[in-house]
Amino acid sequence: MGSMLKMLDNMPPAEDDADNPVEYVFSAGTPADLFEPFEERFDIQIVEGYSLTEDPLLMLNPTNKAKRKVGSIGLPPAEKRIKVVDDDGNEVPRGEKGEIIQNCPAMLASYYRQPDKTDEAVVDGWFYTGDYGKIDEDGFVYFLDRKKDIVRRGGENISTYEIEGVIKALDAVEEVAIIPSPDEFYDEVVKALVIKKEGHDLTPEEIIEVCEAELSSFKVPQYVEFVDEFPYTPTGKIQKQKLRTRENEERPEHWSRE
Repeated sequence: MGSMLKMLDNMPPAEDDADNPVEYVFSAGTPADLFEPFEERFDIQIVEGYSLTEDPLLMLNPTNKAKRKVGSIGLPPAEKRIKVVDDDGNEVPRGEKGEIIQNCPAMLASYYRQPDKTDEAVVDGWFYTGDYGKIDEDGFVYFLDRKKDIVRRGGENISTYEIEGVIKALDAVEEVAIIPSPDEFYDEVVKALVIKKEGHDLTPEEIIEVCEAELSSFKVPQYVEFVDEFPYTPTGKIQKQKLRTRENEERPEHWSRE
């Protein structure tokens, strides 16, 4: 993961940093500004790429530095077909954001004993990744965001629903939304936005205590913020994309486990 490269780069420099036999390191989610200094310091080349458990045939940036595009996830191999589509499954113009869908011989046959999930993910032979991206005029693919409701902390896919269920069990909680918060090392960490019930007291420490008792350590929220309301859709669902945008752009104050 890109966060691993950041950790290595933050270590004190040594005279023998470049004295290693490694030629390439495959990475996903590498910050664009890390490429040049990391490669120079360790005499190594970063190869950005993308793959899925359901379709493991890798997309990779060219190993020829003159042909790669830093910031992209590379080019699909000849056996893989890639499209970017809108919410109706229509292919969008080059350079526009949409959901990445793909088709290749290595794609899953089905989810084990989950035909409904298979039918939802695979449509007319195309796998819908749940990831937002775009394709430029040269065919390079760019990962932009996650459509699926997960937090990706240092390579671990964390379900927000599991954490929300634990916090919602607290008597003092009216509503909760788990979102990713940007992080220098892990790329994303877990943040809990909580609405307290009227007349109830609740502290961040109490929330963390119940999470630590019920969840794996990497799923425990790093940040807690108490809010008065959430934006909702007409059907009553919390509009998490708006919360994520607020988190990325406004960087609101919050309680931290640190």
